[in-house]
Amino acid sequence: MVRSTLGLLFLTAAAHAVPEGFTIREFVGTAQEPEIYPTAVAAAANGDVYISSDKNGSLGHIKGMGRILLARDTKGAGKADVMIEYAKVESPRGGHFVGGALYLVHPPFLSKFQDKDGDGKADYDAERTLLVDGLGGGIEHPRGADHTTNGCRMGIDGWLYIAVGDFGAGLIRDNDGAIGLGDKKRVTLYGGGVMRVRPDGSELEVYTAMTRNICDVAISPTLDLFSRDNTNDGKGWNTRFHHFTSLADAGYPRLYKNFDDETARPLADYGGGSGTGGLYLSEPGFPKAWGETLFTCDWTTGTIHNHPVKPFEATFIAQQQTFHKVPRATDIDVDGSSRLYIADWRAGGFSYLGKGKQQGMIQQVVAEGVKPNRYVDVTKASDADLVKLLTSDSSVQRLEASRRIIDLKKTGLAESVLAVAASGQAHLYHRVAAIFTYKQLLGAGSTDGLVGLTKDAAVREFALRALADRTTETKGVPVQPFLDGLKDPNPRVRLQATIGLQRLGAKDAAGAIAAAAATWPADEAKLEEGAHYRLPHTAIHALERLANAKPLVEAAKDPAQRFVALRALQLIHTADSVDGLIELTKTGDDALRAGAIGA
Repeated sequence: MVRSTLGLLFLTAAAHAVPEGFTIREFVGTAQEPEIYPTAVAAAANGDVYISSDKNGSLGHIKGMGRILLARDTKGAGKADVMIEYAKVESPRGGHFVGGALYLVHPPFLSKFQDKDGDGKADYDAERTLLVDGLGGGIEHPRGADHTTNGCRMGIDGWLYIAVGDFGAGLIRDNDGAIGLGDKKRVTLYGGGVMRVRPDGSELEVYTAMTRNICDVAISPTLDLFSRDNTNDGKGWNTRFHHFTSLADAGYPRLYKNFDDETARPLADYGGGSGTGGLYLSEPGFPKAWGETLFTCDWTTGTIHNHPVKPFEATFIAQQQTFHKVPRATDIDVDGSSRLYIADWRAGGFSYLGKGKQQGMIQQVVAEGVKPNRYVDVTKASDADLVKLLTSDSSVQRLEASRRIIDLKKTGLAESVLAVAASGQAHLYHRVAAIFTYKQLLGAGSTDGLVGLTKDAAVREFALRALADRTTETKGVPVQPFLDGLKDPNPRVRLQATIGLQRLGAKDAAGAIAAAAATWPADEAKLEEGAHYRLPHTAIHALERLANAKPLVEAAKDPAQRFVALRALQLIHTADSVDGLIELTKTGDDALRAGAIGA
């Protein structure tokens, strides 16, 4: 087993070494930074490491205790030799450095920080660009930054996905403009979940609702989102492992304990613990079977877990293994050169304990005997090379290339990008990156190209998702590819077809969704106890939002469609829904009458 020469200096007796093939070393410790309180870590593609440090912990209220530290290894020794205070900020939580900017959650704000003059510090003439205000509590909250909004990460679709704790988010304003209490544009999440917003702070929306206290979101190259949750059901602080999809309701606290059949069930319940950071690693330069790995961190158990997952229905079946142990695991990230970074808040604590009484560290994990990825600086790449970098095996590299093409508005590359998306010889990850780069580059002008890709079974799911991805750009998007998708043999296509019809506002498709959903639970009948039912769950919530009750009243008369139809009617609070359910109670079908009364 490969071990670090520094390992015994800082690993506790209870900790174990990283798996064979890896070396771990102290990247930032008390020698470089005596008072580091790492709530999160964000690795830039070039290897710069941005550390969120908050002496207030989660419960403190002392102003001036938060900062972002920039750690650099200029000698290639695996240890930071330059430490710079990048920015002062209250309650810094998780963030993502991409496209030359640090997107940071520091509740109740989401902000964008940039260093345009290259001095290693956020520019103080425009220290931050406020993107969203109203995301949970913060230093002024009675509980400080506890259970508030935490990490954010950008997907290849360009959305920033935000992990919201169970104190929720009552938006005050975003960059679509000021939003008052009575404004219909107000976006609110009464509890935990995942929200998402564009990089300019516009189009904020709820993606998945009703988790408890998630701290981070791990995003795969195929835009699957995962997180480790902490739920406290009254008998322990159990951790639930989620796969997030649009329209899903994880059920905390109202449903998940006694009405779990109405929730988007978690992939697993792992008992006591407290979930923190997460990372979907999809990078070259790692030992066999490790380059594609889903990681989560647990504060309570001090564990970095890896989760083998395999597709099932429109979701996954997951396992859990131990990758590494540290006293207080808060976060994990990767740069563009195959180097992992682990944030360890070693002494723990919920508020400042005084000078010298509480420290943390950042560890670096690298593979031995495997050629690391060589990150290419996209700011120096030619147009042709930018397109080629969309086919990199590194997800970090692909995202940076995509952002560069989009940020520079290189519309002249659209056809070349579309050619990658349409290439049957390209890897799926490369095609997905190209699809969403094309979508973001042309906006509504991408419709014809994306409709063409819906005819390709290999990427149909992603073409449908891109077509309906932004509700501000759906004018002219045809409904038929989504109706066809409801009957696709691939459950992931059926999922995106259902979500897309809701995002298109296709009210007339309500009957088709209910009819299609009637065929989906048949797959579930083969499952063991505790199985997922993401497809009918999503159909129910799509129908709820479409709020077209009349075809659902008719659908409820069909025993095969009854479950989905009645559950959707239960959630539609309109006269048509109530009147229709009352009429159903007058039928001679006892099962239908009972279902209607229940709804």
